[in-house]
Amino acid sequence: MAATSPGNDAELTRLRKRLDRERKVRFAAEAIAETTIRELYEKHQEVVLLRESRSRRTRRPP
Repeated sequence: MAATSPGNDAELTRLRKRLDRERKVRFAAEAIAETTIRELYEKHQEVVLLRESRSRRTRRPP
């Protein structure tokens, strides 16, 4: 095993903290994206149902 100097230890600690911060930010961004996509899908489903309902009402014979 190679010997580490205090400077290397500090650099390693700094890089680990940076990696942890980046990982947390990525997870937060993924959560936001998933929520937004789910909301968009639900709204799209509502639009589809409303269009189908409207289409059925306009096709009814008098």
